[in-house]
Amino acid sequence: MLILLVDNSVEMATMLQQMLELEGHEVIVGRNGREGLQLLEQAHALPDMILSDLAMQEMDGFEFLSHVRQSPEWSHLPFIAVSGNLSEAERAVSQGANDYLDKPFRIQRLRDVLKKWK
Repeated sequence: MLILLVDNSVEMATMLQQMLELEGHEVIVGRNGREGLQLLEQAHALPDMILSDLAMQEMDGFEFLSHVRQSPEWSHLPFIAVSGNLSEAERAVSQGANDYLDKPFRIQRLRDVLKKWK
């Protein structure tokens, strides 16, 4: 599965990328919502899923989610919000995210979410 991972924390992005790659997935990484949009626009093949942090500089995950959901080309993509704040994660779901991962999360929770939305 091709996954677009958007997170401004280098440590979190690296850890998640490594976990996903060990599970056999291909990962493209953006550092904020603006980079995530650029990666979607430039993609030769759309990702199968988006994992996005919510708290980021330049363009946060909520604004990124809004752009994704407003685009006919991308609106069908499973969008998984990643947040250390449960109420923010739930807000993202109410605004169109398919699901969320709350930080810190267990590898099994990540596997379950990936399996559910692939």
